[in-house]
Amino acid sequence: MKNFYKNATTITGVLIIINVIVGLKFDYKWSDYINGVLVVVLILTGSNYFSQKNTTHSNTVSNKEE
Repeated sequence: MKNFYKNATTITGVLIIINVIVGLKFDYKWSDYINGVLVVVLILTGSNYFSQKNTTHSNTVSNKEE
């Protein structure tokens, strides 16, 4: 599941960059709305990815202490 969130975060970041370039070049009026939604998706997937990464590390550390 960690790979899913990592890939989703990467794809969302690339889509934001592409949308910014298209919005600047062609003056696309929906660019701001699309970027707003993409930023929310990026925050959700990024927070899930990093929380799973930290949870796995903290579980390993707590198992070593026992």
